[in-house]
Amino acid sequence: MSPEKELNRHQRGFLKKMRLHPAGLPEADWPSAAALRRWMRHSGFRRALDSVRAALQVRTDFELITASVKASSDLTPLLENKADKDEKSQIHSRVQLLRLVHWRLKEIRQAHEALGIREPNARDAEGGDDPRKRSEFTRLRNLIRRIRDRAAAQARKTAVMG
Repeated sequence: MSPEKELNRHQRGFLKKMRLHPAGLPEADWPSAAALRRWMRHSGFRRALDSVRAALQVRTDFELITASVKASSDLTPLLENKADKDEKSQIHSRVQLLRLVHWRLKEIRQAHEALGIREPNARDAEGGDDPRKRSEFTRLRNLIRRIRDRAAAQARKTAVMG
């Protein structure tokens, strides 16, 4: 029996509404707690819900990575200039975003290793000599290290001068 046939019309309607509202369902579109508990007992509904969750996770990961690319490109000019108080808060928020992406990519890599999934570029995942072959994970990790080192150097310089 296909998973589509295992779902009733209310379950299918709920999952379609979830697809239409990826940022979260309005309160009126949620089933009652009792109905949701009953639905969760059925493997077909759980599989369909897991599929929706996985699709939303892929979308979230993609948006997070694109935001980090923007943040890292915005960060370079800020670090090259002497930063005032407003720019320091911008630097801090961008570094926080890069840390979040670094953590998420590390989590994804660990999950893939646990499941035995090989990265498309596993041989070059740690970089090698050619920077074009480095993985996004390695590039972000190196960028975070450079930013941390620059911030530490600037803090030392400020401490010596002040």
